[in-house]
Amino acid sequence: MVADLVLNSSVVATQQWVLRHKNGLKREIEISRQTHPQRYDFVAALLASGGLSAELQVIYAQLSESDRLWLAEEKILLPASEQAENITFECPLDLTLPELLPLTVRQQLPQLSPEKRALFGINPRMVLQTEPDLDETYAERVPFREVFSERRPVLWVREPLYEMLLPYWPSPEMLPIIQALLAGQIPPDLSDETFHVLVLARILLLAKPHEYVQFQTQMAALMKAKLEKEQYLIFQQWLSPILLAALRGYYREIKQEGYLFAENSPDAVRTCAHNDPLTCYLQTQMTGWLNRLLPEAVKPTYTFVSYYDQTGMGKHIDWEQCAWNISVMVDPVPEEAPTLTWPLFIQFPETLVEAHLEPGDAILYKGTDFPHWREDLPPGHRATVSLFHFVHQDYVPAKRPN
Repeated sequence: MVADLVLNSSVVATQQWVLRHKNGLKREIEISRQTHPQRYDFVAALLASGGLSAELQVIYAQLSESDRLWLAEEKILLPASEQAENITFECPLDLTLPELLPLTVRQQLPQLSPEKRALFGINPRMVLQTEPDLDETYAERVPFREVFSERRPVLWVREPLYEMLLPYWPSPEMLPIIQALLAGQIPPDLSDETFHVLVLARILLLAKPHEYVQFQTQMAALMKAKLEKEQYLIFQQWLSPILLAALRGYYREIKQEGYLFAENSPDAVRTCAHNDPLTCYLQTQMTGWLNRLLPEAVKPTYTFVSYYDQTGMGKHIDWEQCAWNISVMVDPVPEEAPTLTWPLFIQFPETLVEAHLEPGDAILYKGTDFPHWREDLPPGHRATVSLFHFVHQDYVPAKRPN
């Protein structure tokens, strides 16, 4: 019924009509008065009045069926019970494994004998944030803070290889364990499942801190040489599996709330989120490690969250703001072949690479130099992929061609 509908509180008017949430997510919705005059006038009056008044209810009832359907699909008008809330990111850290943990990770968890447990140590680079503001040591490493949940405490963990700063929100049951770890003690009575959670979150490490420094140096040298030779790199578990589980849930939520826009180009039929703030945060965390591998320093340009439903990506070369790309497999549905490791094809001068990425894996390659594509997914199969784009540090953007 018309009386049950309300104006979405996150809709504001700019030069275009914009559906916006306060944490940085936005979706632009263009309305042309020339093509849809009744729709345009109704939305203008709706935003001017701040709600669906009795007079506007009468006008709404006189709109065409297609206009009313459009208002519902774009979530400009919605039932009061579905009023949009701010979408924030929170990665729970609990005693049990998260529901959206990839099956490939769950199936490969090893048995934990006392001897194996004794090999693990505590990551020394962690801080527990209990106040609204982050410690100065970490604050400059955390841009796009508006996307994160305001719930406290937050455990910030420096990932030991790729140097990513990962946020976790410990449950009340997990908090005493985290406090013990910060005091330098691994509780002896941890269940196997809780121990696995701490390992997958990169809180417990299978090496001493000084060994990771050496390991980092060695891995950077090996990866740099491999990239120079093969022109691409695959990073296994680029994202912590615990963080990845929360990221999958977050991407599903922003899709459900209508923050992905359709792209129907010759190269791709997909829905996307451009510069989603959480994805941009992850991009800033990648840049330091990349600059240890690449022949020249780079900086981020933009990100895409790309959702493919029974579609693929045509063979193409990227434009100049995608000099280097990182593509991360996030959420294949169902988690079975061929979607589980949906291949990215890259055509190099002398070889064709077919890169199979499991959830959380990433691939680095030059998007402007080498054609790349993905074949269509079969019926009933979907996948969400995060794309991170980088350019030379001194790059000055030109106007994008049509």
